[in-house]
Amino acid sequence: MKIISKGAIPDQRIWRYVFHADFECLRKYQSGDWTPELTKKFSKILDDVRIENTWKRTNSGRLVGVSKLLLRNLKKHNYDSITILDLGASDGITTLELQEFLQTEFMEKKISVTIMDKFLELKVYKKYFLKEYRATTGGPVLLRVWRLGLRLPDSEHKWCIFSNFFSSIYLKLSKFRSSFVESHTISLLNPLVCNNKSISLIEQDCFKYNVKLHHKFDVIRVSNLLNKQYFSDDQIRLGIENIRMYLKEGGVVAISRNVLSKGIEVEQGSLWKKENEKLILQEEIGEGSEVKYLV
Repeated sequence: MKIISKGAIPDQRIWRYVFHADFECLRKYQSGDWTPELTKKFSKILDDVRIENTWKRTNSGRLVGVSKLLLRNLKKHNYDSITILDLGASDGITTLELQEFLQTEFMEKKISVTIMDKFLELKVYKKYFLKEYRATTGGPVLLRVWRLGLRLPDSEHKWCIFSNFFSSIYLKLSKFRSSFVESHTISLLNPLVCNNKSISLIEQDCFKYNVKLHHKFDVIRVSNLLNKQYFSDDQIRLGIENIRMYLKEGGVVAISRNVLSKGIEVEQGSLWKKENEKLILQEEIGEGSEVKYLV
């Protein structure tokens, strides 16, 4: 159980043990005049959103290395237009940056991006003074009691024994929880992304194959999604197989993860090219993708 902050959690790491971000601020920011400062605040609140064991953490400028990696390989080919699939894009701000970065480099070409993310919004349910935030799949995210919040289905801190005890008891109250009334939804997408006509959205699990996307994309980026921390090797192999099927022949896919090195976040990733229906490793940044042995 933590205190609901008035916005994002303060920067100092210690406050993550004290506060939850106020998810309602996402809704408030979207209804106001959009500014670069609100973009930062929006992403910082998403840092505290965990849905089905995956975090929505993101921030502007986080994937510069992968963007440059893709650019180097795209320049080797002559495209009339470039279609991109961005898997697990959080609030979409890094997707927007990729689209604008490549559009600047390829002024005469159309750069279109599709975001595929399993969770593009939260649903808010209310009863009395209680609010429960749930994923669109129905999965529990957070219980709010006035200015107190309880992470669901359990805490990210292993030592939070009492919080986990209360969470488990609460989640067993299925009849009580089913009596909650849906109040509103909160979009998890940055409004700048929603207003960009070159970016389209698909709310879907990356492990479920979408036949409509078969051989559709020149480029696929998968950053901070197919992490061993989140998924089993079998799940990751399934995700990679779907990616291979979505790629056009000659297309490229970059899989990366941001990791902490001496307190600084760095990008590590690998890029493959699809040749004769196989993914062939082309280039790496840092130590390469942690899942490259599964490709």
